[in-house]
Amino acid sequence: MPNLWNGRNWEDTSGQIDRAVHDRQYRMVIGLNVVENLDLIEGALLLAQGRGRYLRLKHAITDEIAINLSLTNQLKQIRDSATASWSEIAPLVSDLAGLQANLVANLNRQAGKYVDRVLAVSVLDPGFWTEDFDHRPIYHPMCDPSQLAELSGISVVDAFPERDLAIGGTGGPLQALPYWILFADRNAKTATHHKAVIEIKDQIHAFCLPPSDGLDADIPEIKKIQSPGLRPLIRCVKDFGVDNEPNWQDWFTHGRLVSQWSQRWDSILRQHDFRTDEFEIQIIRSMSALISSGLQFKELTRTWIDWICTLLWRSLEKILLDQLVLSADSVFTPILLSQLQHLTRTQSLEIVSAEQGNDCPALHSHVAGILGFFHIDQMPANLPEMTGADSLRILGRLTPGRPASWRKLVQIMADYHPAPMRLRDAI
Repeated sequence: MPNLWNGRNWEDTSGQIDRAVHDRQYRMVIGLNVVENLDLIEGALLLAQGRGRYLRLKHAITDEIAINLSLTNQLKQIRDSATASWSEIAPLVSDLAGLQANLVANLNRQAGKYVDRVLAVSVLDPGFWTEDFDHRPIYHPMCDPSQLAELSGISVVDAFPERDLAIGGTGGPLQALPYWILFADRNAKTATHHKAVIEIKDQIHAFCLPPSDGLDADIPEIKKIQSPGLRPLIRCVKDFGVDNEPNWQDWFTHGRLVSQWSQRWDSILRQHDFRTDEFEIQIIRSMSALISSGLQFKELTRTWIDWICTLLWRSLEKILLDQLVLSADSVFTPILLSQLQHLTRTQSLEIVSAEQGNDCPALHSHVAGILGFFHIDQMPANLPEMTGADSLRILGRLTPGRPASWRKLVQIMADYHPAPMRLRDAI
């Protein structure tokens, strides 16, 4: 067990009183994240001190549980269907809740004698997304909060995108403030380091995290940068029916950089917004033509990764950064770290993996847990400049656990008085 929880031996009466006061500073939340591929649930038991934007994580224990192949395939089928009914969805999310409850039980056991201090289970999932007649996004969570609350006994916070959608937003990204809590320089004496968290997936999302000494009156101004990601490359390889699992590391290492391809993709980018389907169609057509002409996947992989990393660095080099934190699929992480280090070799810039260099495995379960803390602390977690929402809002749907858990949570929420907000943000 962590020393922070069980390390000190309190024997005398004054020590016991001291301990009660000491322990009351700390709270625990379990964060769960259903990964995009729907084959795994990540979990993190988070111990934190402070509230709202002054929250600081002190310790975390992570675990995971696999989703069986049959349930994964059924969830993917429903996710890809535009006409799925609630009668089809309900049994699947109920089965998923059973797996989530098992993971919660595993994490609860690791809380030791402080198991009663777990305030809530906070759940992130890819959700089922559709559009209404006006092409506005509609979100339905993959979580059955009543079932999960009953099975685990703990109150559940979920459905974070819903409130942002209700006020005109797109439902995401919602990880900007949790990333700031996790990675930003918040040294109370000398907060000077500027950092950025880079998510490289289908698209690239970079979140520039300003330092804070805790005296700021407002929510920090986090800047977001977007650029093309890995999706066109992965789709092209898949469309050509590569039999074996692609060896991305080998392809990247032994591939040759072909500058003419980069110039062609620059031309497509000038003509089309990379967030549109037309951009992806044109890029995949160009890739397919090159492969059909006899060029190899290793050249394609080497050139595409160089191109997307170069585009990203062109945007980031204007910002005086001290550290880049990279979050990507584990098979791509070494490649992307290597390429970014090559591009920034003349800069005094540290580049680390979110999962390795910052002792933060299961990163998005940490994000889920922090969003749960924000809900408990009545802190708005959506940033309108990123989601397009009309205003800041407290995110999440709270489902009561068993009476003892619920009463404890309500008491803690009632005892806390959040800092005043600006009038235009509060209404």
